[in-house]
Amino acid sequence: MGYCSDTAFVIEFNTKENASSYFETVNTDVIKGYDLRCTGRYIHFHHDSIKWDSFYAEVGELIKVYEQSLEAEGCYGYVFKRFGEDRSDYEEFSGENEPHEAPWESIEETRCLYLNIAD
Repeated sequence: MGYCSDTAFVIEFNTKENASSYFETVNTDVIKGYDLRCTGRYIHFHHDSIKWDSFYAEVGELIKVYEQSLEAEGCYGYVFKRFGEDRSDYEEFSGENEPHEAPWESIEETRCLYLNIAD
């Protein structure tokens, strides 16, 4: 996966305080310049053109953010989705803490082509 992907993940917590507390543990020095945010009970990331390979330090750190979130207090779970440049290159997975399900509805998938043809 050395080419660019459209990638997103969402982590859901039971309170905004728990989300904020976990967000403060993230090594933001490594992922500087990437759009990782904490909004209310959610920590979320989206980038529409990132080389998603754990070889890159930034990507490795982002992977740790969602994988280690399940160990954080009040974490319900996470959902991850990635579209590669090839239409068949698609990843989708989640991690959940019982009894709550991961926040599946938090990432909406759309792929569109627009033609603007004028005479």
